[in-house]
Amino acid sequence: MKNIFFFAVLICMFIFPISCSGREALDVSALVSVNDSVSMEQEDSDLQICVSKCMQSLRNGSEPQNSKCVNSAEFIEDVTVPDGTVLSPGEHFRKVWRLKNTGTCTWSRSYKVVSSGMFHMGGSQYAYMADTVEPGETADISMNLIAPVIYGNFESEYMLEDENGNRFGITGTRTKKEMPFWLKVAVTNPSDCSVVRVSPYAVWRFSDFDAVFRIKNNSDTEWNADEIDVRISSGADYLKYPERGLIDLPESVKPGEAGTIIFDMIAPDFQGDSEITIQLLKEQEVICTVTNRITFL
Repeated sequence: MKNIFFFAVLICMFIFPISCSGREALDVSALVSVNDSVSMEQEDSDLQICVSKCMQSLRNGSEPQNSKCVNSAEFIEDVTVPDGTVLSPGEHFRKVWRLKNTGTCTWSRSYKVVSSGMFHMGGSQYAYMADTVEPGETADISMNLIAPVIYGNFESEYMLEDENGNRFGITGTRTKKEMPFWLKVAVTNPSDCSVVRVSPYAVWRFSDFDAVFRIKNNSDTEWNADEIDVRISSGADYLKYPERGLIDLPESVKPGEAGTIIFDMIAPDFQGDSEITIQLLKEQEVICTVTNRITFL
């Protein structure tokens, strides 16, 4: 029976190295020297504590609580497909996020990025780590995805998942809470105009912000600033200056080029999603419509 106990403890010490009462992890030679005398009544109380903790961990099939590591991540940048990127319906693309391992766990190749929100892009729903990422290191995390086949602004959310199925996200700089990282794209009809970039996607309540629309002229004629008007068709309630709901195009835009339109806004006092839609008009005829879906935090 003593031999069985000895070998169980020996295995335990290799699987769950722990330290007790200020000493280093129990030395195996110490176990050999007490092979014939180890018992729950032995005088070496430190040894008893180590053995007890180790055997308890072995019975539970898990490491002691004080040896568990922590999963945590920080968003660094979008390497490809930044927020507001315009895609064609059904377009295949590769999204790459750069993240930093800010926890104490090593991200092995068993870790993966998974789609976690209500809306899912086409293509992969998860992808494994390409390489091991040690604490403090950064890594490029990628997925092969497919844009929706319908037009509009779309947002999908993602989290990391360890080998045990535990999910974790990035730590917010303001809330200090874990949250998903995301992908935000616009899928547009390649007609007379298309969205190059819209911003912002989220603002705090009561804050002043600029609603920015960068629009490409896909037609074969120039948009003359003296002939084109810009109108807010939805979201006019957020205008800082309501009288500027209809303005002239700020600058002429040649075919194949893009122009930027900016409206001064004030976020409302509620939380939730809303839309700001602008239209370009030529002689009262709508030639372009662009929508930005925005979240008030």
